[in-house]
Amino acid sequence: MSVGEIKLKAKRIFCGKYKNISVLTTLYVLIILIRKTAELTCAYILLSGNFITADELFMPRWLPWKILNICFYIMEFIMLVPAADSIFRLLCSVTESNGLCRIKKNTFRFSLKTAFMWLFLKTADFLMFLPSAFMTYLSFRYLAMAYNSADSEAFMIISFYSMLSALFFLAAAVYVFTGLLLVPFIIIKYPDKNIFSAAAFSFRCMHGNRYRFFRLVIRFFLPALSALLIVTVPFTAAHFLTWYSVFAEDILSSKDR
Repeated sequence: MSVGEIKLKAKRIFCGKYKNISVLTTLYVLIILIRKTAELTCAYILLSGNFITADELFMPRWLPWKILNICFYIMEFIMLVPAADSIFRLLCSVTESNGLCRIKKNTFRFSLKTAFMWLFLKTADFLMFLPSAFMTYLSFRYLAMAYNSADSEAFMIISFYSMLSALFFLAAAVYVFTGLLLVPFIIIKYPDKNIFSAAAFSFRCMHGNRYRFFRLVIRFFLPALSALLIVTVPFTAAHFLTWYSVFAEDILSSKDR
């Protein structure tokens, strides 16, 4: 087989199915981002309405958190079936493993593929969203501190900017994660490639069309950013107005004295 034929086969194997993985990973990022935003917004509404105390919010067995988690697990599961098919076809093509290819025809393929895809998504969750989870944790902690110190506008300022920065971090994480996802398989399939040439080949696959990644950003991340702003900005603006009115009253009362 000539070098040109090898390159053509590699491009067909890796680049042909790469777009599906990139889109599914991007969708999963959005689910996590929406989940974090929903948690922060729900916590703020409950605390501002005195429905729950800051200490009760951190109870791990609190029922509304369970309900919220169940809803997002259902959303994840809906993604598993098409994603698992794409991943398994890719691995079958890359490894040329008879065992993996037979799974496609096995009666237990649904459960096996679903379990594999769940493991893949949870690995991505762990690798990509630790900083986001840490920022969410800090936001919750600042929320409790803010309400204990009667300085509630501090929470919305912190949570707004932490979630905004998390959005751009996740966009970068998707780009890097999807670019490096197939590097080990490329090296196994083509031993003449080192890790750097394999990574370069992987990113070239993702940029088979130069503007593909930017179309993904426009298609998925901008609507998410708009939703985030719609949810967060009114609360932030309300708190700034409340803080400003209290501050103005203090100035006026001090002048009267």
